[in-house]
Amino acid sequence: DSFISSSLEKIEVMLEERSQQAQAVAELQSLVESLRGQLGEAERNRTSQVDELKVQLSSSQEEAAAKVSELEGKVESSQGTICQMTGQISLLEGESAEKTKQLDEKESALTEAQSALTSLQESHEVEATSLRDRIASLEQE
Repeated sequence: DSFISSSLEKIEVMLEERSQQAQAVAELQSLVESLRGQLGEAERNRTSQVDELKVQLSSSQEEAAAKVSELEGKVESSQGTICQMTGQISLLEGESAEKTKQLDEKESALTEAQSALTSLQESHEVEATSLRDRIASLEQE
């Protein structure tokens, strides 16, 4: 009788433990399902964020490509303008050198003319003096 009683107590304890284990397993299964739900939601959020970032990246890349294209156009235009201005500068430098040469030639011709005028004036003064002397000598006669 005591063996049966002791066995029944052991069986009751085992059933109680089994019941507690079953309840713990049910709670763990519930927790696993909850975590799976949270994981699924997190995965959907991550996928949504990744898709949104891809769209933003694509948009940023398109904007950057457009800006690069615009800047390349400005660089080409600037290079064309620089080439044109360089040509104009070369032309103006050539014209300036030619004008400087012409001015030097005119200055040289002016110097020669002034020298010739000075020589003529001196020659005329000598002749005038000579004529005055001659007139004076003729008047004395």
